[in-house]
Amino acid sequence: MPAGIRCALLEPPWVAAVSDVPSELRGRVENPIDAAPLGDVVRPGSEIVIVVSDATRRTAADVILPPLMDILNEYGVKDDDITILIAYGAHEQHSPDEIRALLGATVTSRINNIEHHDCYDEHMLIPLGETSLGVPVAINRIVLESDLVIATGAVNYHYFAGYGGGRKAIVPGCAAYETILANHRLTLSDMADVTGPLNPYCDSGVLDENPVHETALEAARMVKNVFLLNVVLNAAGEVCGIFAGDLDAAHREACGMVDEIYRADVVER
Repeated sequence: MPAGIRCALLEPPWVAAVSDVPSELRGRVENPIDAAPLGDVVRPGSEIVIVVSDATRRTAADVILPPLMDILNEYGVKDDDITILIAYGAHEQHSPDEIRALLGATVTSRINNIEHHDCYDEHMLIPLGETSLGVPVAINRIVLESDLVIATGAVNYHYFAGYGGGRKAIVPGCAAYETILANHRLTLSDMADVTGPLNPYCDSGVLDENPVHETALEAARMVKNVFLLNVVLNAAGEVCGIFAGDLDAAHREACGMVDEIYRADVVER
């Protein structure tokens, strides 16, 4: 390096994993953030769709799903009433081996209904209208025809949506390609001569005034039966936080934990 350059190694603080994931998860779904307890919105025989991120994200689905399924069983929901929908967005679909690695042996042995979102399959997409910024919204019919959608995922930084997790399970996760493309185009600035080609609010760690985030949330809100279940992972990929409840409020709580762990202030430049 050139002389005079000062360097510092920024490392996240160590945060211990949740010691008892099933117990912690139960407490969260029974006392969710800005939402009714899971047991109040689930009935025996309810058709439940659990939306799971694809393998491009570390989500600890294999850790979270078994105790979640056990709780649903206690509420009278059988494993055969549960569908797992892999939310690929516009990503490539996984092979059977990749699905087993993603979900774990317990889940794949118990759940017969594992579906794969295809953003190009018009037969499986239902139009819901447009957002306030004119983004056309079409969502997978499996999501829309269920009694309840449990949107899972891990919250971390995202380079233009602010943070992963939350609404992203639905949009882009279960959305039509046209919805995904129009939402992502919002990264482009309409004041390029002032701000440069990208909207300055489309940045890591930014939610407020971020049009990609706000539009994705608005679009995801068009699905009325969503219960959020997100996790935060420590540097070892272990679950260190579980957040359940409202699609936005619970997500923002998780984002706060991400900031506590992974945001570092630069004292000098």
